[in-house]
Amino acid sequence: MTNRRLLLVLTLVTLLLLLMVGGGVLTLAMVSGGSAGGTLASGRSVMTSSDSVWLESRFTSDTAYINASGHKIVVAPAAVLVDGRMLASLDAAAKDVQISVRNHEVRVIADGKVVAPSIP
Repeated sequence: MTNRRLLLVLTLVTLLLLLMVGGGVLTLAMVSGGSAGGTLASGRSVMTSSDSVWLESRFTSDTAYINASGHKIVVAPAAVLVDGRMLASLDAAAKDVQISVRNHEVRVIADGKVVAPSIP
């Protein structure tokens, strides 16, 4: 085999290995998802976990805006809205709100109690 062919084969093998590693990393990210959270000025902690690759959250003084798995979730002082529909009422005094998005279903836990089992 000439040096030129050997270099071509090594280059192709290297590119194939890079594609395999990159695909594995992307698959791992898609399977594991992520989480995001913060504390509102009101003192309420809002934490979101999702199996989606895309998770975005934004906080104002008393409201959290979350995009996950194609859902637009709003955690307001007294309610949780999903895609513009009310999912759950919240006690305005709730200090810890956890949002879980799995398989496009949204679940809400406030101060350790399930307030919305899930909706598709």
